[in-house]
Amino acid sequence: MTIIIPFTTKTQLAAHPNAYLIFPDTQNNLPYESVAICFQIMSISGDCIKRKIGVISDSDYEAILEVVKDMLQI
Repeated sequence: MTIIIPFTTKTQLAAHPNAYLIFPDTQNNLPYESVAICFQIMSISGDCIKRKIGVISDSDYEAILEVVKDMLQI
């Protein structure tokens, strides 16, 4: 099992307190501004992951982690 946070290009969701906006760069290879929808955190089978698109920066990772911690009150 792998825990994931889905992304969307619907940037209006970035206004949600449990979401985080990520800008495209050469490291993450995102084609558009995307929003990590932290309130839709879920687990999936590792077999469902087909390919790696890119890697988010350490600063984006830490910011998303803070959103999740705040959301879960931990």
